[in-house]
Amino acid sequence: MFHRDGVGKHSLRELLYRELPRELFERPKAGFAIPVGEWIKGPLRPWAEELFDAGRMAADGWFDPAIVHFRWQDHLSGRRRGGVMKR
Repeated sequence: MFHRDGVGKHSLRELLYRELPRELFERPKAGFAIPVGEWIKGPLRPWAEELFDAGRMAADGWFDPAIVHFRWQDHLSGRRRGGVMKR
């Protein structure tokens, strides 16, 4: 059974209680950041620049290539991060 007394994954929790301290898994959920901005500046940059090719974007017709180019340059220079302009 997955739920018992309002607690999910009851069977799994019972197994964990035998082997690990409860403090390791009985705590509030915590998020984590994914460094996409750094990835597209680094190892994924060739892929990103292929997507941002002005000719390709013009042919697709979804985005204004000039605006995308401007925002991409802001990102690469560090002037803009997460949509917020640095002063």
